Amino acid sequence: MKERSVPIRPGIEDHLVCGAMSLCEFGVYALIHIQADYRTGIWRGSAPRILATAPRGASLRQIQRALQYFEELGYLKSFRVQGARGNTPYLIDKFTVRSGALKGYRVNAAKSESWRRPFYECVAEVVAEDDAVPVAEHDALSRSKKKEVKRKKENLAANPAPPADPRFGSFLEFAKSSFEAKHKRPPTWDCFGKDGSAVAAFLRRAPHVTLDVWQTHVLNYFDSTEAFTLKQGGSLAYFVSRFDTFASGPILVAQKGNGNGKPTATDLARKNWTDLGLDRPVN
Repeated sequence: MKERSVPIRPGIEDHLVCGAMSLCEFGVYALIHIQADYRTGIWRGSAPRILATAPRGASLRQIQRALQYFEELGYLKSFRVQGARGNTPYLIDKFTVRSGALKGYRVNAAKSESWRRPFYECVAEVVAEDDAVPVAEHDALSRSKKKEVKRKKENLAANPAPPADPRFGSFLEFAKSSFEAKHKRPPTWDCFGKDGSAVAAFLRRAPHVTLDVWQTHVLNYFDSTEAFTLKQGGSLAYFVSRFDTFASGPILVAQKGNGNGKPTATDLARKNWTDLGLDRPVN
């Protein structure tokens, strides 16, 4: 039997490092690729099919949540018919076709309107003319686009990016798990956009912040009940911009005082009596 390689999308390790995908979710993601049609990039499956293939160490609910999460991130695109049961066709975004007439093309799930007629784009890395066969009714990258991709790769090779901060993955993973524990759902942070860039910039300017300190501040942030903080929706970009604010504890809604969070004269008098060890109430 001829062995086949599993064509998982490039750069998936970055998704793992930044916390956008857990180890369990990666296992589900890899199994989907193993079960996919290598000629089209289409996977016909469901959570029960995944569980039947690898029943140890996972629950049906975990797999269902993983599939839903992949759809939210754009890793998968389903064409599920409401009320239908059984396996459903999914398009695997950025799946590189490894055999057949479409070899050398990649699935663009976001641009696909039907699983029967997926949108394919030519992979820039294809250099052999035999691999680049014409594909009817599917857009391909133009010659100028290929040159642009090649030029960007050459620039990246000449000017490699600085190594990632080793704290990035652990900091993001703790924030993600804390958010899930608090809100019973995964966050929607963009690890490669605003939130990820903000955290990376924070780590560059704060080399002294350890994981323990980060954990304390994150928990204080998520435990805050002050209205403006709650409106941020757990945004990491907002959190790192006010990191020191959460050093002494969560920002809580004032239960007493004059409405602006400051104690009244009566509040101060009560405190003074308490500090003196007196139990006389102040009316």
